[in-house]
Amino acid sequence: MLLRAHVQMQPELKDITSSITQRLDQLASVYKEHAVFDAHHLDLGPSVNLFNCTARLDKASRDDFTFTTSGQPLPKLQPLIASARSAVDLQSGLAWTPQNIPQKIITSAPNIFNMPPEFVGWKQLNPDWAIQRFDEKAMDAWVETNLATPTDSGLDKTVVLHVYNQLPRRTLKFDMFRYLMIFLKGGVYADPDTSSVLPIAEWGHKGTTKDMTDFRVLQLAADAQNVTHGTSSDSPPTFINKAPPAFIVAIETVTTRDDREGGHLAQYAFASARGHPIFLDLLHHIVEVSRAMAEL
Repeated sequence: MLLRAHVQMQPELKDITSSITQRLDQLASVYKEHAVFDAHHLDLGPSVNLFNCTARLDKASRDDFTFTTSGQPLPKLQPLIASARSAVDLQSGLAWTPQNIPQKIITSAPNIFNMPPEFVGWKQLNPDWAIQRFDEKAMDAWVETNLATPTDSGLDKTVVLHVYNQLPRRTLKFDMFRYLMIFLKGGVYADPDTSSVLPIAEWGHKGTTKDMTDFRVLQLAADAQNVTHGTSSDSPPTFINKAPPAFIVAIETVTTRDDREGGHLAQYAFASARGHPIFLDLLHHIVEVSRAMAEL
């Protein structure tokens, strides 16, 4: 009787499995460009496939933070990298739960003892936030401490550290440093010639920002509430994201194409929780481009 019941259930299990597979395929399907525009009123450029994004993060976590000599991963960073990689893995069914953005403001400049006067605005509007200043020597020391390990034969460097050291211009090192720092530690990065015009505590609140979280990822979050439930595959459901923002960035320039707005994101000031996948993907892009340029 038990065996017969088991056999009779097989078609039902097959239907359930098929339904789950179809749902995952739907969730991970390529963006419909007009639906993205309808949801966010921004043209984000080429279509994005979340499975492809997961594959990129897989490659980043497997290759970029490993040692150049042994090929072994840097142990202390593996939990952070694994967490970032899981953020867009819809097949896992797990929601990425970021920590709050740490209350520290990081800046970098050739001369940290002669900062532009406007930078004091950051401390004036955010008195409870710590300020950390890095010149090039301090940057290099921090990156080496966090992305290398001493051995009997010298210093074993990770791939990202090797790329950082090989960057041909100082400005590129300043750029890569901010991404590494915010990915590994979190906080607010601000260029020395910027100032705070709005307290950081007010960043990310309704009326001042737009939540750009992909609805397919957001619906996995425990703190998100579906308020429309969606009407079709072309009409993404609307969620209220109750979680605090994990990444906040401004749109620096806005362009218009076919009555749609697009633009460039500002890198002179942004905020993020540590381990955000956008920085893992960004650092992987830097590694890939650097390798391609080295082969020219």
